[in-house]
Amino acid sequence: MASKKFLRLLRSPYFWITVGALLWIGLLDPYSWVEQVRLARRLAEMRQQYAFYEQQTALLRKEAIALAQDAYTQEAYAREHYRVKRPGEKLFILQRSSPNP
Repeated sequence: MASKKFLRLLRSPYFWITVGALLWIGLLDPYSWVEQVRLARRLAEMRQQYAFYEQQTALLRKEAIALAQDAYTQEAYAREHYRVKRPGEKLFILQRSSPNP
């Protein structure tokens, strides 16, 4: 009895049209389910990157304000990035050695 219903279902054009439509929507369409899942993952990744860059921007803004207002911060920045030294000071530049001596 169940096999007759199944065979009748397999012979039905509506069944095959439905299967074809589901395959088209699920796999072949430019906006298929597979593509939607891929885009959702990419969107989540880009949101994480956006949050990271927002955090970095906030830190850089704080640093810019400190550089504009604080003389100690200006001196520290100049020493670190431009190797500025005071008169009479000796400047030692340390470099990492290569991994294979």
